[in-house]
Amino acid sequence: MQVVELKAHPRLLNGTRGAKDERAKSLIPCVMYGGKSTQHFSVEPTEIKNLVYTPEFKIGLLNTQDGPIKVFIKNIQFHPVSDAISHIDFMELVPGKEVQVEVPVKLEGYSVGVKAGGKLIQRIRKIKIKSTPENLVNQIGADITNIEVGGVMRIRDIVLPKGVRSIADGAIPVANVSVTRALKEEEKTAAAAAKGAPAKAAPAKAAPAAKAAPAAAPKK
Repeated sequence: MQVVELKAHPRLLNGTRGAKDERAKSLIPCVMYGGKSTQHFSVEPTEIKNLVYTPEFKIGLLNTQDGPIKVFIKNIQFHPVSDAISHIDFMELVPGKEVQVEVPVKLEGYSVGVKAGGKLIQRIRKIKIKSTPENLVNQIGADITNIEVGGVMRIRDIVLPKGVRSIADGAIPVANVSVTRALKEEEKTAAAAAKGAPAKAAPAKAAPAAKAAPAAAPKK
């Protein structure tokens, strides 16, 4: 499991006024829930980038005055104009206590349907799971090797890692292999050729043998 280290800067004031003061110092105001008590602090924008702007799910190791605490991002607020991060809600990871997170889905393998000329379409990019901190993963792998043309892989078809369970609807499609236009044209051409092919001629019957001429009468 990938971990990103963060330094927690103590906040003197909480609430809207305190958050504004932290932003004025080029810091991002944060709140952490899930532990013994709610904690307010700030983090450096440069440090948080590796936790926010990443294709994989990662946890943070928050270095506080009371020691390191493992956390994950629960919610992020962005500035409506600049799109800069304006506030972050963290959840503390308590050993043995299940948490609900959303992790990316990575398609693995080479589909037999694609080999046959089909087109692979990934339907979802993330999946909601439940797990204890000890069993959290950066991403969920989905083996698409056996998806044929016209076939679908659903959430219930994914083999999840030990200690991880999906809380999403198992019928939701993860990926499918569709029939491409080129493959359709190829099938039409093949069907038309098979339909228009001349039937095999029946073997010709042998001509009947000619009758022998009658023998000449003997001379007297």
